Amino acid sequence: MKKIAIFSLFALTLFSCGGNRTQAQSVEEINQTISGLIKYIPDHRIDESIKPHYTEEFFTLLQKAWNVPSPEDGIGDEEFLYYFIEGNGDCYASINGTEHECKNFKTKIDGNTAVSTFDYVHGPEETDSHTITLKKVGNSWLIDDWDDNKKAVAEFLKSNGF
Repeated sequence: MKKIAIFSLFALTLFSCGGNRTQAQSVEEINQTISGLIKYIPDHRIDESIKPHYTEEFFTLLQKAWNVPSPEDGIGDEEFLYYFIEGNGDCYASINGTEHECKNFKTKIDGNTAVSTFDYVHGPEETDSHTITLKKVGNSWLIDDWDDNKKAVAEFLKSNGF
């Protein structure tokens, strides 16, 4: 009887540790996925080629928002759409032809949703923080929000009668 109890305790410990290892691997995989998805965040323009990397809902909102006519002077409420990552184009990495880096991830996974806040490094003295929400659709993690812009885009569309 003692042998069965000891074996059961050993098996329970083994499976518990395996569960934690799987979760850690999942977070690491999500962080790697995020680093790969960053290039699909629209900045200064949006095109159809990014669609496979987004949930249908978020992509549709972005596409509609980018199609709202600009005012005659070219600067209006939609201006925030042009600054998701790069700002006014004075980014160190863009100017110097170097790579951006994502680091210091704080990622939480809850079922089919992952939310991560991380540092996005443009250069030696240029780092900003971003938050991305991913949804698992089929076997893929897709972008479902970026810096709470999903809400901002929905409000922008509503204020413009869409």
